[in-house]
Amino acid sequence: TGAAGGDAAAAAGAAGAGAGAGAGAAGAAAAPQQTGLGDDVDKLAAKSPGLQGDLKKLKDDGWKFKYGAPGGGSFANRGEQTVTLDGNLKGNTAATTQALAHEAGHATYPFKPDYSSKAAYVDGTLADEGAATLNNIKAQREILANGGQDIGIAGNSANHAAYNKAYDQFLKDGNADAARRAIGAQFGKGEITSTTKQPYAEYYGGWYDKNFPPKK
Repeated sequence: TGAAGGDAAAAAGAAGAGAGAGAGAAGAAAAPQQTGLGDDVDKLAAKSPGLQGDLKKLKDDGWKFKYGAPGGGSFANRGEQTVTLDGNLKGNTAATTQALAHEAGHATYPFKPDYSSKAAYVDGTLADEGAATLNNIKAQREILANGGQDIGIAGNSANHAAYNKAYDQFLKDGNADAARRAIGAQFGKGEITSTTKQPYAEYYGGWYDKNFPPKK
C-alpha cells in the first residue's frame, strides 16, 4: 500500500559532486534530525531546511526510517508509516539523501487513490510521483545552496530538464498542483518500472484494469 516510485529513487545514482566551498555557511544550524540512516546522511539532509521540516513532521507523526533488503527498492508505506530505503544505498550518502527526499515527498503528500476511472487513478498516482520529485528537487537545490554535494534527481536523466522546468514554473506561480501534474505526465511516459520494464502510466493503468475490469 506504499507509494510505488521507489524504483526511480533506487535506480538513480546521484551525481556525487564534492562538497562545495563555503560548507561552513550552514554550520551554525540546529542539530540535524536523526533518521537512523547514518550521521553522514543526517548531516547532508540538514543542509535542506525543507527536508529538515519534513523529517521533523514525519517523526512527530510517528514515522520510522530504515534500510530494507539490497535491491528491494525504496518506498513510503503510509499504512505502516515507514520509509524504507534500498539496502544498496547504504554507504552512498548522496544517493541515500536523494532517495530520502523523494520518499519524504511521498510520505508528506496527502495522496488518496481515486478509483472512479482509470484516467483518474493513473493521474492521481502520477501526481504523487510529481510531489516526490518536487521534494527531491527542492532538497537538491537547498543542499547545493548551503555548500553540500549534489544529490541529483531520482529517475531517468532524460526527464530532468522537464522536471526542473516544472519546478521553476512552480517557483514563479506557486501552483504546486500544476507542477505535480506536469512532472507526473513526464514521469508516466518517461520513467520505466524496474520490475515489468513498462512506462509507469502503462503500469498503473494495467493495475487498474486488473483490479477494476471494464464491465462487459
